[in-house]
Amino acid sequence: MIEEVSDGTYDQLRLTNGISEVTLVGDPDSRGDPGTCLAEWAGIVGEGDGVVDAALLADEDGAPVLGAGRGYAYAALVLDYAAEDGATASWVVYLECRTVVPGEAVAVVVHAAPFAAYAAEAVARAPAPDAHLEADHEDRYGGGDDL
Repeated sequence: MIEEVSDGTYDQLRLTNGISEVTLVGDPDSRGDPGTCLAEWAGIVGEGDGVVDAALLADEDGAPVLGAGRGYAYAALVLDYAAEDGATASWVVYLECRTVVPGEAVAVVVHAAPFAAYAAEAVARAPAPDAHLEADHEDRYGGGDDL
């Protein structure tokens, strides 16, 4: 663990394995809407310090890594950073937002890794959203259209 922060509004836990970093955030700002959350967080990381270019990561078929379902939304961005010496470094930032309390809060997963290491590092992160997670969410919160 690198850092744990709780300020009464947000809870955050940052972890690293020395190659990549995963940050988990409890976020009430998007009012429980994962699409709103994803757009907000994509803007935050895409306009971060030193970022000179940001684009959606393409999968092996050339399709953007971007999706959503009942209660979740995710995307992976490639961010190019410029160093003071003019060199650039590319990182992948995977963002996932999941409704925790409908209409109130989401959980955010931010996974950042160097571009060259991302594929191997992503294997260690939880798998992409799938049917059993959707079913679990529906069992807990109902199947309303607001998710």
